[in-house]
Order: sequence, then C-alpha cells, then structure tokens
Amino acid sequence: MKKGHLLLLAPLLMVACQTKPIAKAATIKADSTLPYSLTKERTWQMNADKHNLQTALTMLKAFETNDTTAMRGLIADSIHVYYEGGEFKGTRAEFLKAIKQEMDMRKSVHVDMEDWESVIDKDKGEEWVSMWYKQKWQNDKGKTDSLQAYNDVQLKGGKLVRWVDYARHYTPRK
Repeated sequence: MKKGHLLLLAPLLMVACQTKPIAKAATIKADSTLPYSLTKERTWQMNADKHNLQTALTMLKAFETNDTTAMRGLIADSIHVYYEGGEFKGTRAEFLKAIKQEMDMRKSVHVDMEDWESVIDKDKGEEWVSMWYKQKWQNDKGKTDSLQAYNDVQLKGGKLVRWVDYARHYTPRK
C-alpha cells in the first residue's frame, strides 16, 4: 500500500532542486496575542499569473490519465515528493520510472477537483499551488477505493520541484 501512495502522489510529484538549511534566525517580533512567532515573516499574495496553476493541474491530469510523457516536461531535473508513509527524492527519470510502475497497477484513476489556490511570496522567493480534490481509482484486480486529497506543490522556474501530499482515507461503511 505504501507504493500505492506514491502513485497517488504522482500528481504530487516534484521537487528537489536545492534546499538550503534553515539557519537559526532571530525570531520576528510576534503579535503578543498569538501563541507562536515566525523566524521569517511571509507576505503571501494570490498569484495572478496562471502559469503555475496550469502546470500543477496539468501534472495532476497527467497522473489521472497515466501520461508520464506529459509529466516529463513539467518536472524539474530533481524532485522531492512527500506522501503518507514516506518520501521520494531523486531525479526526474527515477521518479517517472517509479510512478509509471505504480500507475500501471491501476485500471483507472479519477479526480474530482474541489478547489485550488496559487500563491507567491511578496519577495518572489517561493511559489506554491494548493489543490483540494477527491481521488477515486480501480486497481488492476478491479477493486475500487478513494480518498480526500490536499496537495501543496512548489514550483521554481515554472517546473515542479516539490509535491507534498496529504490524504484522508474514508472509513469503510459497515
């Protein structure tokens, strides 16, 4: 089942470029009414440029339709994917090979998109797309399953570099 989550993450593919260690920074003066403070102040704004949203949605559609050829052009040279029970960090080619194996174990995948949001940090240092959807699939033996998914996708230079997948499995009905 762990490999199945990698597949579910396919749309979740991405990342890796170079991550910089987080240095201990001075804590930003917090609003005294809040219980936590930040080490780096963020000023997120909606991203009016639809390119990142288009890239993230196209990646998810490529996963849904088992199209690793389409995925190839959307992923950076290296990718980092976090999913339930594990993570993948490697090259685009390694990821596409792994995701293809997972996708081939499915007869079908269907995504019911519920919402999305594309944001960019005011200093243009980070760009993310978040997607909320239901995913249904049928495995190669005919068994169906589904889950509620929430993905955060980081993009750099128009390519997917990190994919963080959060999933809520439905409780089987008795």
